[in-house]
Amino acid sequence: MAAARTQAVGFEPSRPLTARSVLATALLGAPNGRLPVSHLVQAGRLLGIADGAVRTSLSRMVAHGELSTSDGVYELSGKLADRRHDIDGAVRPRPPDINWDGTWEMAVVRAGSRSAVQRHELRAAATRLRLGALRDGCWARPTNLDRERHPGARAVIARQCLTFQSAIADAMPADVEQTFGLIEWADKAQRLNEVIEAQPAEVISQPTSAQMRDRFLLLIAAARHLRTDPMLPDELLPDDWPGEQLRAAYDRLTQTLRGYLEDAVTSGGAANS
Repeated sequence: MAAARTQAVGFEPSRPLTARSVLATALLGAPNGRLPVSHLVQAGRLLGIADGAVRTSLSRMVAHGELSTSDGVYELSGKLADRRHDIDGAVRPRPPDINWDGTWEMAVVRAGSRSAVQRHELRAAATRLRLGALRDGCWARPTNLDRERHPGARAVIARQCLTFQSAIADAMPADVEQTFGLIEWADKAQRLNEVIEAQPAEVISQPTSAQMRDRFLLLIAAARHLRTDPMLPDELLPDDWPGEQLRAAYDRLTQTLRGYLEDAVTSGGAANS
């Protein structure tokens, strides 16, 4: 039952970690998306990844344009840099609604045929902008977020859609739920919170490699879910919305893992097997 519950929130303790996923996640959570090679090697050791596998993966990620390197320091680039920007926006406290004037933005697909690639590109752009699907080809959200966010995604929307700003919408709670799936999102966030809170304190202080892996996977699951938070104004959200609680839990996990990595780099040690 416990295993099924954790898998239901995207956290599977038995799932193997690859060197690439360890390196990408470590850099995604690092200040400025940069870490020295010594930190990345230690991150691999803490999670049971051999030094050689870490160095091989670093070389491949540089070759694929996912990382850049200078003087032994690796930095996110390309799509991973974009993902870090998205995660940073998702895990910081949700902006206040003081500037929301009650209006919505809308994007309606222009008439004409589109390729499968174009349709996928539009879905990805709308998701990144946290637009919800009113129906096929019609996307919308309240205008409570920065309108200049994600210019690349905006450009995709502009190419394929007719856009409306400051639209007046008489959206009912059922319309908002259907468009953004708030009940499902809140349920999964609450279950993630419960799994994070269930982590025993003594394991956090002296984790084994397996226990570190569990927390790492849980961190990934929390970040992935926060990236899908619609970030609606308070008045459109259900009571007891768990978004901020999950952000706080994510921050605690990040600080714990970051602290353990710093200790390991300082001591030159690694987690127990």
